[in-house]
Amino acid sequence: MRVDPKRRAAAAGFTLLELLVALIVFAIMSAIAYGGLNRIFAVRERIDAENRKWRELTLVFGRLEEDIGQAVNRTYLDSFGTRKSALIGHAQLVGVDDANLSLIRMGAGGSTGVAADMSHVGYRLREGRLELMQWPALDLPPRAVPTVHVLMQEVQAFELAFMNEKGVWEDKWEPDASASVLPRAVQISLTLAGGTRVKRVAALQWINSTEWR
Repeated sequence: MRVDPKRRAAAAGFTLLELLVALIVFAIMSAIAYGGLNRIFAVRERIDAENRKWRELTLVFGRLEEDIGQAVNRTYLDSFGTRKSALIGHAQLVGVDDANLSLIRMGAGGSTGVAADMSHVGYRLREGRLELMQWPALDLPPRAVPTVHVLMQEVQAFELAFMNEKGVWEDKWEPDASASVLPRAVQISLTLAGGTRVKRVAALQWINSTEWR
């Protein structure tokens, strides 16, 4: 049976049109699917970033709370030979090795009161980095330089408040070394890039102890 050439051409043309329509539909669906996948990946990346941020915050606050909780009333000599209070906190950094918070803390040896069981640490905010400072000794030799570890990046503010013996919060803690006294608690506030602000309060365990040498 012979097929009319015109019908054959029409059938072939219709098949080509169907193919073109199918390709266009496929391209549109692919674009939609690609956009959807991009949105899914973007959301997943944001969630992962938030999880990393909160894990990092948990570790940072854990370290701060541990050091503050173990602070002891043991005065020390700075690198100029001046006796300083056991715990000092202020907003402004004065020198290159200054800290917003510095303290003498009890070590793993427990409450023996022996200097070998203690360590001299500090925290500061510098150029958007929250840093941990560790000095080589309790009483600092001349030109002593702390070891600095970056705990967290993109920190906008590191604020501290100190509860005195009357239960009143103070924005700095700089008692005279001759009458060194510890605060009852320290409030820590971190403001991150984007404006997220997190606060914690760390209570001191050794506030009623006499000064240790």
